[in-house]
Amino acid sequence: MLNLQSAWEAKPSFSQLDLEHLRTIMEMADRVAFPLIEDVKTFCQAEALLFQALPNMGRYEIQLAMRWMLFLLARHGCLKVDLSTIQDGLLVWRGVQGLPANEKTFTEGFVYWMESKGFSLRSMTDILREARKFRAWMNGHGLNGLNEIGNLELQRYLLYRANGYKNSSKKEILGRIRAMLYYYQEAVEGGYRVPDYTVKAPRLLGVTESATSEEIEKLLDALTHEALPAMAGLMLVCVLGYGVPLKTLPLLKLAGEPGLLTYRERLPCRRGSVERFLSLDLSLPWIASYWRDWMAEREEEGEAYLFTSGHGQKRGRPVSASHCHRVIQAITKAVLGYSIPVNHLERGALKRLARMTSLTQFMVLTSDLSKTRLTRMMNWMVQSALA
Repeated sequence: MLNLQSAWEAKPSFSQLDLEHLRTIMEMADRVAFPLIEDVKTFCQAEALLFQALPNMGRYEIQLAMRWMLFLLARHGCLKVDLSTIQDGLLVWRGVQGLPANEKTFTEGFVYWMESKGFSLRSMTDILREARKFRAWMNGHGLNGLNEIGNLELQRYLLYRANGYKNSSKKEILGRIRAMLYYYQEAVEGGYRVPDYTVKAPRLLGVTESATSEEIEKLLDALTHEALPAMAGLMLVCVLGYGVPLKTLPLLKLAGEPGLLTYRERLPCRRGSVERFLSLDLSLPWIASYWRDWMAEREEEGEAYLFTSGHGQKRGRPVSASHCHRVIQAITKAVLGYSIPVNHLERGALKRLARMTSLTQFMVLTSDLSKTRLTRMMNWMVQSALA
């Protein structure tokens, strides 16, 4: 409580909600001796103690006031808590507190073991959740201990838990259970051997399903020699000629010069976004023709987006990705006799670009590609060279 008092005195201002939480904390402190709170684990232990000692007080009210106290103490450096991962830490240790005494001791040791092995809190949460499901399944099938788990038991559990799942999902589930079994072998019973049962899942090393080179050439031939609708033709130019993804088509904006387009691409892991440019080669007559035709059809002269809706309430607003998908699907079906997913067209176009350009041309053409797509193209270039 001394830590709470020092943190409270350091708080610059107080709201009515702060005062309500403080009254709840003081009321609980008058009725129960608070245990020492040093980290998330001891906080969850104190929370579980209060639930048992104060059954007449609302569980949600206790949890809300305790969480307010935890954030207040952590914010002012009175607890060894990382605020960026505090939510995952609460999920881990709250799950431990609700277990029976014999399982609680085992699970606490398992958590510390995972911390020593470098598991993230999010992975630990997923593993503990799966471990609870596995324990419940063991109890329902007459299995008394982890020393009884072998290849057959793992196969039976996956049949029960993940029937109809993809192999990649089964592999993740099996990996979470295997972590618990490795801890059991290392810390509890050294004579136990972890089962070697595995689930094979395909690994995609940068190469995914795509349109064939014949299909790409046939669509390009239709673009150059047939008068396709202006919007559909220009969309196909962007996808086949420059490998623009479907989700990027609605984001393309005019950059003030003929043929110059710009769009913003989100960076992974919430690292913001970056502006990229796309320059259409208007020296090619067929690309210039589609550009002129579509610019003439666009009625909103001041609109920034390249592909806009021309009617209804959405007039002048950018089209959706699903609209672009329908337009391209209709054209491919008209040309080929069947439709191809747009992401397959994009991959086929990038593969064609990787095969038909030298390394210098490749670096110039792909200077604005994202790192993931650039890596895929490099893989395709290497495979083309080795073929």
